[in-house]
Amino acid sequence: MSRCLVIPVVVKEIKMCRYSAFLLLALCVAFEATQAEEQLQIISLKRVDEPPRYSDDKNCATWRMAESQVKQAFRRMDRVDAGTWHVACSVYSCTYQGKVKYMSKTYDMEANAGSAIILFNEGEETLYFIDRKKRPYFLEACTGEEKKE
Repeated sequence: MSRCLVIPVVVKEIKMCRYSAFLLLALCVAFEATQAEEQLQIISLKRVDEPPRYSDDKNCATWRMAESQVKQAFRRMDRVDAGTWHVACSVYSCTYQGKVKYMSKTYDMEANAGSAIILFNEGEETLYFIDRKKRPYFLEACTGEEKKE
């Protein structure tokens, strides 16, 4: 786990003033965000489009995502289980697929325009990451509302 989880205990033990404790916590959060972005190393990335399934898949024509945006998106996402991903996120016919290194393991990756990144490796494990906030690099946020056909 994170080294930063120890900080509140350390802060309590040395009895820092509240402002110093807040500043220390803010630095810790910034450090963690940087670490998360650095933990995802993109090895390869290519756009893959399937035939449109829904009317709003027409938005796929203009959707693009650069490597830097994939890393930025990943840093802001929450890891969830498959059931949460299935209910919360719309799946568009436009994706980016590739290979990434995450936490010292190599995974196949799929970044979907519906605010989801999925990492999987040879049937060993599948990791789901979603974003519940609307970001400029996705077509919509994962909201929990099912997409209508």
